[in-house]
Amino acid sequence: MIMKKSNTYLFIIVIIISAFVSILYSDKKKIFPHNTHIENDVECKTCHTKTETSKSEKDNNFPDNYGICSEECHEGDMREELDLQYSQPQYKLKFNHEVHIEQDLKCTKCHKGLESSNFKPGSAFPEMKVCFECHNNDDAPKTCTLCHLEKMPFPHPVHLENDVECESCHKEIPSSSKTKRGKDIPQKGICAEECHEASEKGAEVILFDAVKQAKNLVVVFNHQVHIEQDLKCTKCHKGLDKKDAKPGDFFPKMKICFECHNNDDAPKTCTLCHKVKVEFPHKLHLENDLECDGCHTNIKNSTFTTGAPDIPPKKICNECHEAEDKFPDVVVFPYRQTYRFNHQEHVVNQELDCKDCHKVLYEKEKPKKTELVPKMEYCFECHDNETATQYCMLCHLNPTKPKDHYYDWDNFHRKNANRDLKNCIGCHQSKNFCISCHKGIKKPAKTHNSNFEVTHKYEARTSIKNCYACHTTRQCRNCHISQSVSYKSATKYKKIHPSGWVDKTSPNFHKRKARLRLKACVACHTKKDCYGCHNPSGVGPRR
Repeated sequence: MIMKKSNTYLFIIVIIISAFVSILYSDKKKIFPHNTHIENDVECKTCHTKTETSKSEKDNNFPDNYGICSEECHEGDMREELDLQYSQPQYKLKFNHEVHIEQDLKCTKCHKGLESSNFKPGSAFPEMKVCFECHNNDDAPKTCTLCHLEKMPFPHPVHLENDVECESCHKEIPSSSKTKRGKDIPQKGICAEECHEASEKGAEVILFDAVKQAKNLVVVFNHQVHIEQDLKCTKCHKGLDKKDAKPGDFFPKMKICFECHNNDDAPKTCTLCHKVKVEFPHKLHLENDLECDGCHTNIKNSTFTTGAPDIPPKKICNECHEAEDKFPDVVVFPYRQTYRFNHQEHVVNQELDCKDCHKVLYEKEKPKKTELVPKMEYCFECHDNETATQYCMLCHLNPTKPKDHYYDWDNFHRKNANRDLKNCIGCHQSKNFCISCHKGIKKPAKTHNSNFEVTHKYEARTSIKNCYACHTTRQCRNCHISQSVSYKSATKYKKIHPSGWVDKTSPNFHKRKARLRLKACVACHTKKDCYGCHNPSGVGPRR
């Protein structure tokens, strides 16, 4: 009885789950069922009405609209139930459907897979080998340019599937003992000479692309020795049999070499192939779970790195590799930096991982020299003046000007500093930064001595230009007014002296003002300033 109840409950749960799943996916459109229509002898041209007159790849052979289902066979709008979207591969081909239909060829002859219930949109695009079933120069011409408009990469998979040996085209490989990059690429004319008729024009559409991936790598390789070991070409050149492979993907990676060259099956001496120094392969070592401090042993104790002293010596390679491998003879350490850096603070104190800054070493096999130095944006992830200081001079010994510091910034930066000093302090946090340029003569804000309020008039008399390096006359006037050493009437004017200062008939004539408040005058002037206009005797204008 208990068993029956449990089975009943289980059945109810299954029903509930099934109902829930059906509701959940009820709105999901189904892929158009080609197989169902083919099983019911529905002709492809019933929907694809334009194929019978299609002569170009530019022709759109899809149904005119989704409503064609309702117009011809079904009732209601089938768009609500079916997904009729189909994306054609972007091959630059021209294809004449009309000619093939006139030969009474079924669509499924080329578009294989349509009759399968597991068909997926895009999977029925004809493969090259399907074309060759008819285009064999007996039943139909094998001229490639009938369809192919422009050159394409050499189709290695098609040739390998037809058991064509690599040596058939790469004739010099078996006897090649000093192969350099791109030297064993066969000539285009070999297609017509060996297998294809000249009329097929295979060489006109096939692009023999040298190995782009190794364009900066100077390697001398002995194919002859490897072929004598009965090694297949695909052992090293992996990916030749893949349909989506691109030129450059076939160049063997270093880890493939190490499958045999491990000092047991074959010597691991790098100079067998590498005749010129190569850059240190960081990514290869990281993929083998090697820690950075295994080579960079001084990083944790480095507090003032400049000029790349934390780069390990070349002999450190021999701590893992045998001395006869001659790694230091082929490896170059290109890293150079123009700033100082405290690795100890970041690695030990802050417990940051090397990957946080040197991201490119984990992503690229051959990063550029300029990429080895971390980008500034990585620094700003922490150095935001909250998590860590944003003061540039901690690291940059010879900083370059930011984009907003235009070419004549030196002549105008005081105005920007007067307007928004906080913006400057965002980077230039230390007053020593300003002093490094002003040299104590043109002293910027907040660096004047404690008695500067009393002594600055003497410095101003010595050279007013020093003051103007940072200050404007407006600042002098406002301060003098607040300290009662200037005339309030001057606030109406841009200059310290009001209008009519030298006009005897003006109420602002300086003679009258001086008698009322001489203290205001001597705040800036001395007797010598008066003598510039008046006689030394003081009894009238100087003559």
